[in-house]
Parts: sequence; C-alpha cells; structure tokens
Amino acid sequence: MLSFWGAFVGFLAGSGVVAASTGDGWLATSMGWLLGLVFAALMLLVTYSFYELTMVVLLGSAGFLLSAGVMAVVGADWNWTVGLVAGLVGVALALSSFAMDIPRNVLIAATSLVGGMVFVQGLMVMLGVTGFMAFESGSAVAMPSEAWGWLVVWLLVTLSGSYTQMNTKAAPVGSRSSWK
Repeated sequence: MLSFWGAFVGFLAGSGVVAASTGDGWLATSMGWLLGLVFAALMLLVTYSFYELTMVVLLGSAGFLLSAGVMAVVGADWNWTVGLVAGLVGVALALSSFAMDIPRNVLIAATSLVGGMVFVQGLMVMLGVTGFMAFESGSAVAMPSEAWGWLVVWLLVTLSGSYTQMNTKAAPVGSRSSWK
C-alpha cells in the first residue's frame, strides 16, 4: 500500500510542477497529466524498491497534508505562505525519518490520518460537495470548517483504519522488520 501512496504523491508532484511552471491550471493540459503519470510510475517503483525512501515520502507528504489541512481549518487562505509552512513541516518530518526507525504506531497513525483525509475528500468530490478542481486552489486540502459532519466521517474512517492496522495478526513491532 505504501508504494501506491508514493505513486499518488508522484502524480501530485509531477502535475503540480507543470501547473506551476506553465501558469495553466492543475491538470488543465495533457502535459500535466503526462508528467504526473511519469512521476507516479517513478515514485511507485522507487518506493517499492527502497524502504528508507518510502518512509521519507510517507512522512514528508503526511506532514505537508496534515499541516496544510490544519491551517485551512483555522481559516488560512491557500497562498505561498501556507505552502511554505506546510512544505517546511513536510521536509522536517521527512528528514526525521532518516534519524529514527519509525515505530509501527507512528506509521499506523500517519497512514490512518492521511488516508482518512484522502478518502473523505474523494467522497466529497464524488458527491458533488466540492469540485475536482478545488484541489488546484488548495480549498479541498481540509474539510470545510462549517461542515462538522465531514469531520466526523473523517474521524470514523481514521479510527477504522487505525483499528484495522493495529489488529493485523503477527505484525512485527518495528517498521523495518515489518517491511521484510
């Protein structure tokens, strides 16, 4: 599953590079889709092959998404400052993965929180609560603060993911040993 998260992050990075460099909207051109898919394939292969890089991608993207989500919930508009702060938090968490063997519970918490967020945001797009292109402006980075029901759904999905991962039979304690 972690390799698919790497592919997701690669797709967002590749398509975001095209959008930022051309000034076009996110996924507005075929080049955005193409570079997104190329980055997704590369990240999928690299994160499948290298455990350490997988942890860097996981913690870096989780730090970015969660910190940007918190800032959006408290009412910050998406701009370069939010992106910079979220990026710095993501880099700090990514670098911390080099210094420690990530315990299983930290891995479970990160994947449950971010997975729940992505699930609920996808559900919101499917149900028409927000549009797909809302991701371009960052407005879909977090749940709408006026819709507490979505926060409850996110919490339930997060708890369900945590419960499921924690009750996996014969799961090793350290993440390095669980990877092998």
